[in-house]
Amino acid sequence: MVFDRFLTRADNSASECLVGLDIGTEYVKALLARVNGEEIEIIGVGRKHQDRSDMHSGAIADIAAVVRNCEDAL
Repeated sequence: MVFDRFLTRADNSASECLVGLDIGTEYVKALLARVNGEEIEIIGVGRKHQDRSDMHSGAIADIAAVVRNCEDAL
């Protein structure tokens, strides 16, 4: 399985949840998933629009604002 290295901990027990976070210039997008054996169940998604001053040319310009946007998306 392509996600095997993400689904196991150092003690080889299965992880319970996964979080995906995409920090883009326009939006922060988040995905929350639960791992059930070999299956991954999507249990939540979120999106928060970034202000123009938060990002500049694909780089973070205001880290505090981007962190708040990530928290809101999650």
